[in-house]
Amino acid sequence: MSKNEVKNLTKIHDGKYIKTFLATYQTPKGEKNYEIASRKDMPDIACTEQRPDAVRVLPYFVDESGKTFVVLIKEFRFAIGKYVYGTPAGLIDQGEAPVESAKRELLEEIGAETLTIFQTEPMSYTSVGLCDESVICFEAEVKLSGQQKLDVFEDISVLTISLDKLEDMLQHEDFCFQSRMQLRTFLLKKRLQAATQQ
Repeated sequence: MSKNEVKNLTKIHDGKYIKTFLATYQTPKGEKNYEIASRKDMPDIACTEQRPDAVRVLPYFVDESGKTFVVLIKEFRFAIGKYVYGTPAGLIDQGEAPVESAKRELLEEIGAETLTIFQTEPMSYTSVGLCDESVICFEAEVKLSGQQKLDVFEDISVLTISLDKLEDMLQHEDFCFQSRMQLRTFLLKKRLQAATQQ
């Protein structure tokens, strides 16, 4: 397969959270212009080292009876003008390790203390047809112990949901796609664990 090479890259818009670029590629079939959105000052195509932009964390806890609950958020998302369910997520601050960012987001968005946390997915791109935004996913056992620490315009409510109710919600409610897939994977994993213990 012949290589596609970036011949020119021009910044079109320099916003606080999103920048847009026009990339001119030389392809085996000729020249191709492509618009790219990025959270970085230079998109990944112009960088030798890629770094993740964000984290997404699936928080859960086990009650005294051994029943597992997930902690969801319901958040107003300005890009679509409505509320959707999801898991806590956020941008990684400059110089911050992804796991520290994940713990910070749990504290800020759901007021949770992190008991255990582990990475479930490596850095993955969220929408390669549009942008180079990337995310690292985690699961965390949490203790809901405090108040949310939301930014002024964040509109987030917290819900604790049993795994039985979660399946119905995933079928019938509006979710962020990444959260939906993360929650489906968690649900499947828990069901397989339960089946092997019987």
